[in-house]
Formats: sequence, C-alpha cells, structure tokens
Amino acid sequence: MTLAERQVCRTRTGMTFNEHDHSRNGDGRFTATARTEAASVTLAGNRPAPAHELFRMAAEEAAAGAPIQELEPASKEESRRLLDNRAGLPDGEVLHVELHHETTPRDQSGYAELTGPSDGRPLIVHTGSTNLPFRLASGKAVIWADSSAGNHLVVGRGTEAIIVSSPDAHVTVHVEDGAHAAFHCGAESDHLLAFTEGSGRVDVVYSTEDGPRPYARRTHP
Repeated sequence: MTLAERQVCRTRTGMTFNEHDHSRNGDGRFTATARTEAASVTLAGNRPAPAHELFRMAAEEAAAGAPIQELEPASKEESRRLLDNRAGLPDGEVLHVELHHETTPRDQSGYAELTGPSDGRPLIVHTGSTNLPFRLASGKAVIWADSSAGNHLVVGRGTEAIIVSSPDAHVTVHVEDGAHAAFHCGAESDHLLAFTEGSGRVDVVYSTEDGPRPYARRTHP
C-alpha cells in the first residue's frame, strides 16, 4: 500500500507518542509499529474505565491477536483511501486510522464512509475532533466516537459496529436492518440516542456492569 500519510506509533494506554521511543526511516518519518500484545485493565472500586482504555480493549479483542497497524493520514484523500479497507492490509494485519477534523473526508451524502475488510477483520477508527457523521457501509468496525461537538453514526445494513465513547459525549446511532451496534462506555450515559430499523439492534456495555444488555432509551419524569 503506497500512501503519503504520516505514520504514528502510540501507547495503547494514554494514546500519547514519545518520539524517543521510536525509530525514523530514511526520509525522517516515524516507522509504523505492529502491536500483538493484549493488555488487561483492572479498576479498583468498580470505577468507570476511561474511554481510551475501553477503545484499546475493544480494538485488541476485535483484532483477535492480529497485529494492529496505526496510521494517521495527512489529507482527506489519504483518509478516504484508508477508510475503504475492504481488501484489508497484507499479512493479516488490522488497520487503525487516526482522524482529525481537517483530515476527515465526506461523500456526496455528507458522510465519512467506512468499509471494513471483506474477510471479517475489523477496521479500527478514532474519529478525533471531527463532528462529521460516519456511516459503516460494510464489514465490521471499532469506532471511538470522540468529538465533544457530538457524534452521529449510521451502522449500515448487515454490518457490525463496536462504538466506544465517554459518558459526557453526545452520541446518536442509527442502526439499519440486520445490523448490530454495541455501545461501550465507562458508565451509564444519558447522552446516547439510538434508533433501529427492522432487525437492527443495539446493546450497551458499561465498564461498571457485567456483560451487555439491550439498549433502552432513558426517559425523565
């Protein structure tokens, strides 16, 4: 895959980057790092897990031990090519794309479209600061909905999305017929609003609880 994107390596726990911990290639760019290790999180007192930890755990679980290659594209065009991941990366790697508002593309309908690999591997996406809507067109994706300005996601017909966010983030999810969305959050959130069509379904998974449960919209007296 020939891309001009800036390749970054980040620690899974804090999503931070220390340039002294990584090598550069001949043109001065940092080389990509494949990660295979799985890490567990133990939280004392059953306190909520932060979103970056939930995202790391969800991504590694979905990757099922496959190496994860993290890329941060430098333009909308590079992002568009990466997010169309239907062919998958070579050698069984799983792609993780780090987006920002200025690098998030949109199609003619106004959505940033995601296409997961056709072989069942996940596409991993951190939406970053963008408040543009996303649509999962096919396959499976792990998405960290991280915009403080609101997050809107469409889970397309027959697809599977694992959506991670924080309790104070506003997330709207539209799940089409035959699709499934699992919403992972550190604690129960009043800011999730989900809609389903046909057999589409939404489960919620809170770090302070055991196992998923069906989404039920909360109402206030």
